[in-house]
Amino acid sequence: QFAYYPLENGNYLKFRDYFDPSTKHRYDILDLYNSRFEELKELDRCDYGPGVAFTQQKKKGSPRVFIFEASGGMIYLGHENRGYEILIYGLDGKLLKKIRKEYNPADAPDEFKENLIVNFGRFKDKLIIPDKMPPFHYFFLDDEGRLYVKTYEQGKNKHEFIHDVFSSDGIFITRTSLPGFGSWMYPGRDLNRARAKNNRLYCLREKESGYKELAVYRMVWE
Repeated sequence: QFAYYPLENGNYLKFRDYFDPSTKHRYDILDLYNSRFEELKELDRCDYGPGVAFTQQKKKGSPRVFIFEASGGMIYLGHENRGYEILIYGLDGKLLKKIRKEYNPADAPDEFKENLIVNFGRFKDKLIIPDKMPPFHYFFLDDEGRLYVKTYEQGKNKHEFIHDVFSSDGIFITRTSLPGFGSWMYPGRDLNRARAKNNRLYCLREKESGYKELAVYRMVWE
């Protein structure tokens, strides 16, 4: 399966969830296309190894973190296999900079483990539940170009997680506790990732009744 995302200069990003019949491996891939839908280059891919149905060995579970955002004339891209590294491209596909940070992986929460078992379905007997989580869950940008990287580290309050914040130049600013309600599995495809604009944080959260509500938080910079 795949999807196209339009860019400001007329190019397109193409995200692919790709299974290679020759290797039996599954990948998430991000390609750059021009306005005529001709492929210009592959920006990145994440190899999740052989599909669980095609291996006799047990397989370590993964949330499949492959995140990309296009904002302010740049493309931001990161995934779980490369560690804490976010690549920043121009809209023409030229690599402009990299953001790297040391991190201590968070323990795998019980809620994630339960989601993983459900996700593996009838293949759950082949599942190896990981002890640690990837370096980040997802990221998003605000209208000032600041980058917010949501980690799996529990924040100060319930439903809050530690976020690393970087300036528009890629300089680390601070770590802070912010609300986070993204999906445990496949967070890159989740429409529920937070958004920030005009010093407001916007995110959808699910109430105990099962209904979802839009929550808006005011951010104060000191």
